[in-house]
Parts: sequence; structure tokens; C-alpha cells
Amino acid sequence: MTKISEINKIAQIRDLKNSKILHGLAGEYRQYRQANKALAKEGVDNFELTKEVMPTITGQVPWFTKSALNIIKIKILLTLSPKTTEEKLFAKKLELDKLTKLEAKNHANFIYSPTSSVNDSTINKYEKWKHITKLIDKTKNRIAKLEKRIKP
Repeated sequence: MTKISEINKIAQIRDLKNSKILHGLAGEYRQYRQANKALAKEGVDNFELTKEVMPTITGQVPWFTKSALNIIKIKILLTLSPKTTEEKLFAKKLELDKLTKLEAKNHANFIYSPTSSVNDSTINKYEKWKHITKLIDKTKNRIAKLEKRIKP
């Protein structure tokens, strides 16, 4: 990818994230879903860029304000609405990325443990690491199935 097209993609992803936040605060569900779908589509195509780009709009919303109630309304509607395959795939890729970071951290703690004998803490670390690797395998399988749906 050339430098100019990469900069354009970064700007487009940042705009999508900003519009998603603004529409969420305003309570505009349809526009929020459109921005979410477009962001998921970009996230599937350019996962690393989408993961690294941060929105320019940040802050906290106090409870019991109109914006907070709009956000709650949109979150409730999102739980009830069906997801597209791109949204599911993007969510699974984010989950896989988070799990691989956690697995690497736990694996390092398990391998480089200063204990010389096997005790309960070592067994617990191993069980936790084994559980995370199972989750990673399940997530990879789900990603493969979703990618087959998108690209037959």
C-alpha cells in the first residue's frame, strides 16, 4: 500500500469511528448502524490499521443526561438487532488479538516461573494457559467459518 492511500485509509477509519461516537451520543440508531457496518467492513479489510487508529473524540458522559440515555438506548437496540458477517468477523478478530496477547503473557509467566517444584500456583497457571489456548483455537475456527461466508 502506498503512503498516500494508507493515510487516506487512516483518515477514513478515524472518520468512521468519530461518526459512530457522534451518532451514538445523538441517539441516531440508523446512522450508528451504518457507521458500525462500514467500520466493520474496513476492519475486516485492514485489521491492523483499524486496531491502531484512535478516534479524535474522547471523553466521559455523565449518567442521567440525554447523551447517556441515548447511548443506553442504542446499546439495547444493538443487542436485539442481527449482526452482519463482517461485524461478527471483526469482533472475532478483535477477540483473537486480545486472547493472543493474554496467552503470550500467561505463557511467559508459566515458563519463566521461579518456582522449582510443582505446586498449586504452577498448576493453576498451566490450567489458565491451557484454557486460553482452547479459546484461541475456537476463535480461529470461527474466524475461518466467517471468512468462508464472506469470500466463498
